[in-house]
Amino acid sequence: MKTHDHQSSFWFSFALGATLGGLGVFFFGTKRGRETLKKLIELSEGLEDNIFEIFEDGASEKLTHILEKIKTLPGE
Repeated sequence: MKTHDHQSSFWFSFALGATLGGLGVFFFGTKRGRETLKKLIELSEGLEDNIFEIFEDGASEKLTHILEKIKTLPGE
């Protein structure tokens, strides 16, 4: 059983490393990838401000209401 867990961990790590490596090559090795990365960075910089604006506009109360509804669902 330990061998199976070890093999699963190896292949998961291998796949994760290959995926991250491929993304790194795309984002830093191609012009299109660098443009995409630049857009993602710009989007993430504006996201923080947008989240604060949403919560200032009363979304926290809506979120609390939704969470209360979820807690009262049958089977919970």
